[in-house]
This record gives sequence, C-alpha cells and structure tokens, in this order.
Amino acid sequence: MQKEFMPYWNLNVTVLRAKFNQSHDLLTNSDCYVVLKIPTACTCSHRTKTITNNNAPEWNETFQFRVHSGVKNILEFYIYDADTFTKDDCCSTILFDISNLTLGQKMTKCFISDDDEKNNELWVEFKVTPSPENPVQYLSNGVLMAAPLCALEVKADNLRTNVNNLLLKLGGAFKEDCVLSESMSYYINRDLETEFSLMPSKDVTEVDGVYVNQLNPLSTVPIKPVPTKKKIKLSLPVGKGSVHLQVKTEHRSSEDMNVRLDFDIPNEEKNFKRQQYSSRDRQTRSLNTGRKSGQAAITRNNGETDLSHKPEYKQTG
Repeated sequence: MQKEFMPYWNLNVTVLRAKFNQSHDLLTNSDCYVVLKIPTACTCSHRTKTITNNNAPEWNETFQFRVHSGVKNILEFYIYDADTFTKDDCCSTILFDISNLTLGQKMTKCFISDDDEKNNELWVEFKVTPSPENPVQYLSNGVLMAAPLCALEVKADNLRTNVNNLLLKLGGAFKEDCVLSESMSYYINRDLETEFSLMPSKDVTEVDGVYVNQLNPLSTVPIKPVPTKKKIKLSLPVGKGSVHLQVKTEHRSSEDMNVRLDFDIPNEEKNFKRQQYSSRDRQTRSLNTGRKSGQAAITRNNGETDLSHKPEYKQTG
C-alpha cells in the first residue's frame, strides 16, 4: 500500500447559456434549469435558477468545488425542464472529466447532448486553480485511492418532544441515518463536503400540526470539511422550533485501520467471457463425441474446424 500526498484544486464552473432546438413542453417554450454534481468532492448538488418559457436561456451563474487532484473527478450536468403539476423532466445528461482542464487557465466548452436527436447545446466556462490547503495523505494501490477517515461526534441540545422519531442524516457517511438523540456518531471521508438533513421516519406524518412528506427533508444545513479537534455549532429549523447540534471531529489514523483496495472487471464483461468459455466447451465436447478414433479436431484461424487424422509416429531403432 502506497502513501501519496497530492494537492487540492479549486474549481469554478460558470453555466453560461443553452440552446434547445425543440421545446420540451407541448404548448410553450422550455422552463429549464441545470443541476451540477461532483460525487467525489461533495454529496450536495448545485442548481441554477429556472429560466421560464425560453429555448435559449442564459444563466451566467458560477459554482465552486473543492476537489482532490489525485482522484478521478467527474462533473455531472443534468438539464431539467420544470413542470408545475408533474415531476420535472430530465432533458439531457452530460459527464465531464475535469482532468481535461489545464491548471490556471480558463476554458469555455460547448457540450452537445447525444442522448436524443435534438442536439441541445450547453455552454460552460471552467477555471481550475491550486488550493492553498496543505496536501493530506491518501492510501493507494496504484489504481484506487482511499481518503482519510474521520469520526464526527454529534450532540443535540434541548430536544423537544415533537421531534421524536426523526432521523439525522449525514450524506456520504458509512451509516448515513441515525435516530435523532442526545448523542450520535458518524464515520466519513474527511475531505467530503456534505450536509446534515432532518428526515421524518416512517412513523412520522406531521410535525407541529403540519403534514410532512417522508421522502423530503424537513431541513438541511451544509457542512464543509471540519479541522480535527474543532467544534462547530449548527441549527436546523423544524416545525415551530429548531434542533441545535454541536459537532466535533476526531481524526482516525490509517495505521489503526485495515484497508483493502481491489478492483475487477465489470459484471457484463465477466458474463461475456463466461458465455465464450461455455460455448467453446460445448463445441469441444461435440467434436470429441462425433469424431472417429485416430482423428483430431483442428480449429483454423478463420474459425472453421476440420477433423483430420492424427499423424502416426513409428518407433525406429
């Protein structure tokens, strides 16, 4: 196992504009917005504002990401068309590897969607710069990287009776959901930007007389990587009050942690190879059954199989 120290980067992404050659609505032009994600850097997503009734929207909105340079970071763009009475439609998906960017230089790219025949365009400006943060140690087997781990000890103050059976979720943690109580623990990648969310459990249908949807968080608060031994205070509004949290991080040394980094071929490729071997095995058994004594099966380069007589070797002496 190798120990590697690699720097952080600050990535600025400006969503400039888009062009839709066909509306995603039946009677009006599109009502579009863009969602951005980098799962290796942040569990949260960013989104632009919605531009209504416009097939050539202009946003000019900039978003920041903090990324580790030693990890393969894929920036995901999702273009949605907002609907009033139904679920928003995902019109296009674009994936971009930020390793294609040059450190310190601005780059403007036009992405043309290939998931339909409409050839929609999305124009984006990028700039990646070195971060002043000191590099931290990652473990690597030459292919995969293991990020530093930390433990978050969370204490909740003055819990009210109306917040019973709620869940406190930390996105990206080893175990994301804990029942809200006076003391909770989480384990997470120390470099990951994430958020705390208050979620209703299956038994909760209302809070302070207000109906709640079990699929949607009651409130969220973002949390950036917290330095070791430092305490922070957070507040999440719920109902007519708030839940107050005290969060403390504890570093977990890699010397005390068992790490196994492994990789394999995809399941689809495994199944393909298994089918190939199975087909060859059946063909070999069929040839062995149908040939006469003294014949051998010969497979030529073009894939054809001949039954030929084995050469006879006489012993001289």
